[in-house]
Amino acid sequence: MFALLLMLLLLGAPLCQASTNLEPLNVDTSDEVVLGKHLMFLEDPQGVLLLDDILTPEYQGRFEPVFVDTPYYGRTHSTYWFRLQVAFTRAHNPRLLEIAYPHLKSITLYELRGDKLLRSLNSGYEYRDTEPYNCLRFCFLIKGEPGIQTLYFRISTDSPMFVPMVMRAPEKQLLNERISMAIVALFYGAFIVMGLFNLFVYFSTQERSYLYYVLFIAALFVWTSSHDGLLREVL
Repeated sequence: MFALLLMLLLLGAPLCQASTNLEPLNVDTSDEVVLGKHLMFLEDPQGVLLLDDILTPEYQGRFEPVFVDTPYYGRTHSTYWFRLQVAFTRAHNPRLLEIAYPHLKSITLYELRGDKLLRSLNSGYEYRDTEPYNCLRFCFLIKGEPGIQTLYFRISTDSPMFVPMVMRAPEKQLLNERISMAIVALFYGAFIVMGLFNLFVYFSTQERSYLYYVLFIAALFVWTSSHDGLLREVL
């Protein structure tokens, strides 16, 4: 009897969690929401599906819930579609939706109200539309008008498919940007100081070990900035 009850609880947990993905997210209740578990996803192995295809009942029924805070699908050639429903209860209450992974090649946002396409925006490191808000990472301004909006994201990349998605109030996003910029400045500033100091010591002593250390710091600086996406922005 106990084993049967335990089995029912284990089977029921994913169903309860999936209901979170099906219900529109009320964004007015929080200044910051991690969106992973509110998403539905669809894999497009050939990368040929268009929005008109996605909106048909056939493909709507193929969307599956995301059960983690940050979707990760490894290195793949597939295109992934994500669906998010958001509900606004107050007028003029915009939100900024950030995708904080710099190695996503192409991101297209389709914003719908009912069956009507309100707008589409492109982002990703390959091409980025001009947005009124400048973010360190990819972000979209979602205008807060009362009602339910459905957001579709079409994402493809030649790097691992990693989609950390967060929605914040503009003032919360601004604070987050300032903190991130301060951390980045301190982190890379420390690299530069260490490199210049050891280069000065090398010229003073002609000891090769200091030169090797400078080269190691430079290589680590380049690798880290590439991983963070900053090197791509500069080049």
